Amino acid sequence: MPTFLYRIEPVRDEMPTAPTEAEHKLVEAHFAYLKSAHEAGMVRYVGRSTERPWLGIALLEVADKSAADAFLASDPAVAGGAFRGLTQSWTTVFATRP
Repeated sequence: MPTFLYRIEPVRDEMPTAPTEAEHKLVEAHFAYLKSAHEAGMVRYVGRSTERPWLGIALLEVADKSAADAFLASDPAVAGGAFRGLTQSWTTVFATRP
């Protein structure tokens, strides 16, 4: 299955340290969305920066670019306007094996 980079960033730079109540709810839904996809085996890696620039990344294993774009668009925090993002084709060069 092809792998895609899923990259997001907050629309409002202060959101990670001072979210509004609405942003907080969207981030909770976003976390549940990614966790469910991880448990289903679609998302292999998820992480975020802990300082500016604020970035979140995930590696998705989906059928094609349109499926990766649809996954991004369906993220509640992207659909709700708290995050913006992009997807790109990904090739792993080195990886640590468990």
